[in-house]
Amino acid sequence: MLNIGRLTYYKGHKILIKVATKLDNAQVIIVGRSELQQNLANLISTLNLQHKVKLVLRQPLN
Repeated sequence: MLNIGRLTYYKGHKILIKVATKLDNAQVIIVGRSELQQNLANLISTLNLQHKVKLVLRQPLN
């Protein structure tokens, strides 16, 4: 799964990360940036999903 966009509460990134615990043989890539990026990174770590969920911080365009 690939999700690209601003990391904001109403887009459900936390739900997607939690669902990844139930997904067998799936990879989740979340690309974005916001004030929630550290919270999402902590959730990934807490749930021990580093092997399934990758958080890629998008760089702003110049």
